[in-house]
Amino acid sequence: VGVGLGSLGLFIATHWVELNNITPVLAVMIGLAVGIDYALFILSRYRSERATKDGPDAAGMAAGTAGSSVVFAGATVFIALFALVVANIGFLTAMGLAAAATVAIAVIVALTLIPALLGLLGDKAFAGRIPGVAGNRRRVKKHKASKHAAQSQQLAQEMGVGDADTSRESGAPADSSRGTFRMTPTMGNRWVRLVRKMPGVVMAFVVLSLGALSAPVLDMELSLPADTTSNPDTTQRKAADLLSEGFYPGVNGPFLVIVDAENINADAPALQPLMDAQGEDSTPTEQAQLSSYMYTADALKRVGGVRHAQIVGLSEDGQAAQIMVSPQTSPTDAATVGVASALRDATERIEDATGADLGMTGLTAVQLDITERLEEAMPVYLAIVVGLAILLLFLVFRSLLVPLVAALGFLLSVGSAFGLTVLVWQQGLWDLVPAPGPLISFMPIFLIGVTFGLAMDYQVFLVTRMREHYSHTGGQPSPGSPYSGVDESTIVGFTQGARVVTAAAIIMISVFVAFINQPLPFIQIFGFALAVSVFFDAFFIRMSLVPATMFLMGKATWWMPKWLDKIMPPLDIEGTALEKEWEEKERARAV
Repeated sequence: VGVGLGSLGLFIATHWVELNNITPVLAVMIGLAVGIDYALFILSRYRSERATKDGPDAAGMAAGTAGSSVVFAGATVFIALFALVVANIGFLTAMGLAAAATVAIAVIVALTLIPALLGLLGDKAFAGRIPGVAGNRRRVKKHKASKHAAQSQQLAQEMGVGDADTSRESGAPADSSRGTFRMTPTMGNRWVRLVRKMPGVVMAFVVLSLGALSAPVLDMELSLPADTTSNPDTTQRKAADLLSEGFYPGVNGPFLVIVDAENINADAPALQPLMDAQGEDSTPTEQAQLSSYMYTADALKRVGGVRHAQIVGLSEDGQAAQIMVSPQTSPTDAATVGVASALRDATERIEDATGADLGMTGLTAVQLDITERLEEAMPVYLAIVVGLAILLLFLVFRSLLVPLVAALGFLLSVGSAFGLTVLVWQQGLWDLVPAPGPLISFMPIFLIGVTFGLAMDYQVFLVTRMREHYSHTGGQPSPGSPYSGVDESTIVGFTQGARVVTAAAIIMISVFVAFINQPLPFIQIFGFALAVSVFFDAFFIRMSLVPATMFLMGKATWWMPKWLDKIMPPLDIEGTALEKEWEEKERARAV
């Protein structure tokens, strides 16, 4: 529903603005991924709350806890995509705004339609369970009166805690009345306890492996989509290959130099030989204008890497001309970028010598302009996105180190994703792609924005469960617990959130992988890069590096200077206040 509304909005928007064909595809890709994830997080929390609450209360608690996290996570993705406007490139701004709007709609749908559907379906929402899968118990004959107890026991098994910890899910603080601390060994619980045994090894493995995968980024080449980068079986690629074979590779990407001679200097010494060779049928200004065109074409022929330059058109008043300059190499060849820079230097010298105004366009010229603008915008973009997200994480988790670990982990995941994308799509690793070549010039900044938003999603959904447990217990271990308060909150929170985060990551990866089969190469590259970035971030960073660093940092994990904690506004996305209010009402009702 969210993707449908987002796509409908895009089609309506085309009545007033023009959008390229990449925009709706990327909006659908991002909308599918986050829409399914956000619904999954709310449904998972509803399922756990349903074990101890009736339908309306469970839905309200799920919307007030997981729903708050969804709003925050969606806000980080929205900010990351909306901030693409700082690049000041029209089509990139449109892509960012379209994807951001789709994410906003996905959040609204998750917070409104999901509770409404739960109200319609009731307990049938989770009817079709598969025994033995996803924590579902094997079918056994039970008395009808024990149904509620069985649901509570299953909840405890799903959350990875024993009977004594079942009350934890409803937000009850740890106390001696709950008995000793016991944990059910789910897969997530086994993994986080393994990480606790050797956090230094896990941290070193993640940092070194992802750091090594990031190395190919240094060799990354960027270009705009062209016929020469299309799939080999397409008509446009075959035509480009035939032209290259019959003539030379540069014929597929000529430059177009525009000469504006309205304010030509008729007394320029460089033009005098050419003016003297003309007859006296025209005025000196007209002679100077025509001479400037010939002088420009001749000067551009002498630039290294240029195969040919010729005048291909004049304006009706004769005051401007078009000169086509063909390089030796193809548009995506790195040498062509050097030719473009040399041509720009040459046009500046021609302007000084003749007084004419020159400009250059063409695929490679536009690519250079976009690349330069993106290079200028990248530091500002990263400062806005990363800085604002870290600030928000400070407010949410009331910690100095947790947001820093989240940001550094993101840099590792996005760097490794770029590196693997370069190896496969640019350098042709293992011949996995039919036509390796330079990556799309605007892919890095867009991929950074999307990946950062998705990375913060998993950070929020996983660490909020840890923070929730830490807040409920006051940082103290439960009776009989062999762990410290920080370690226990990390283990319990990870166990509670690991399954849903794993499922969400697999769903998102599947969505992105599906786009690799699209016919457009840039969509294929986006699908691949986003899939590997989610894989690295979810399983290497959030599921491994984050808990490992928490075990290593100990009490410093949730440390915040008291003076800073006092001036920071309260932001309760875990729903702690809501749970306490519900508990107080339940106690009052029982009395």
